[in-house]
Amino acid sequence: MVTKQLQQYDSSSKYIIRAATKRGISFKPIINYSMADESEHLIYQLSLGKKRHELDITLPAMTNATSLARADNKILTQAIIDKNNFPGTGAQVFNTFENALEYFRTINQTCVTKPVIGGGGEGVSVNISDEQGLHAGVKYAKDFHDSFIVERFFSGIDYRFLMINHKLAAIAYRSPPYVIGDGKSSIQTLIEQINMTRPDNRVGALSKISIDDGMKNYLLKEKMHLDTIPKRDQRVQVRENANLFTGGFSVAVDISEVHPSTIQMLERLTKTFDMAIAGVDIVCNNIKEPLSEGRGAIIEINAKPRIRMHEEPSIGKPIAVSEKIIDMLFPETIHQNQLDQSLIHRSFEKRL
Repeated sequence: MVTKQLQQYDSSSKYIIRAATKRGISFKPIINYSMADESEHLIYQLSLGKKRHELDITLPAMTNATSLARADNKILTQAIIDKNNFPGTGAQVFNTFENALEYFRTINQTCVTKPVIGGGGEGVSVNISDEQGLHAGVKYAKDFHDSFIVERFFSGIDYRFLMINHKLAAIAYRSPPYVIGDGKSSIQTLIEQINMTRPDNRVGALSKISIDDGMKNYLLKEKMHLDTIPKRDQRVQVRENANLFTGGFSVAVDISEVHPSTIQMLERLTKTFDMAIAGVDIVCNNIKEPLSEGRGAIIEINAKPRIRMHEEPSIGKPIAVSEKIIDMLFPETIHQNQLDQSLIHRSFEKRL
């Protein structure tokens, strides 16, 4: 019954509810709501005896409104990062292109534009190197909010660090979507062929590749457009950003790869923001080195991080982070879950 009921919901909620019900924890939907991508999300309750926890996808009620506001407002996020000496992006908020252009000339560095409030990669343009690109990025950002951010662009790998109860639970990096040419089909046709194999956004393991102004601006910068016909076997990246919501894919990374000082920094960061569950986005070239000035930056902190990139990465070992979330919410069920896992392993060994 629960499995059939879950089909309509986003993948992140499904993982958590399945992990909970497997331990005898009851699930009850409270409010269903539709997102811009038309997938159904919900606020739901998990209960065991008299104990109750409400969640909005992966956002638990124990994360208070102030903490949520700090993470949702990107300029406020960067202000707190700067104040507490975490490596940031030098983000500034603007309302007009003219003021943004003045700052762009001041930093004399490639930059990123994004709306002040938002998520899922919407309205984001990266690696802007000239005034024409800045104008297009500002226009795209303002489609989502009147105020927008200009910040320094950091080259490197786009990592997501998932923190649960102030501990590092999983890491994945995101890669931008791409198409492989067949010598006769346009980029748009190739994208549409891929999208036919993917379910609605955020419901399955991979989202459809979004065709929007962000994509068109990027292709134009690369001297291409949606009607361009790539050569046979030519790999063409079609978006600058790697967000999974707009069609990127994920690669799991082992936690042992991370420098210990970065893990300590992440623990201090989530305690500063007072967030029980957080997805911290960091761009850097080598996570084995300390995350110091010039080597990378904290881009965003997500109070409602999606977990499918860890549960079902496109490449690499899956991590059952939903189990870790239930461990935090219902620690009294940890022992029973360990017994269940032990029985499963024993049964598997006998079959061998």
